[in-house]
Amino acid sequence: MGGGFGGCTINIVEKDHADDFIKSVSEAYKNKLNINCSAYFDNISNGTHLVN
Repeated sequence: MGGGFGGCTINIVEKDHADDFIKSVSEAYKNKLNINCSAYFDNISNGTHLVN
């Protein structure tokens, strides 16, 4: 997603593996592009639903 240089990805990763995943992706990104990337955490919600 995103239209800028380097793009943006949404990754669904088990909580126990999130830190290792971010470390691995960040290192690969830095090695490939010589740019540091940013990681953001979010929580899955109930999604779209009727509000009374």
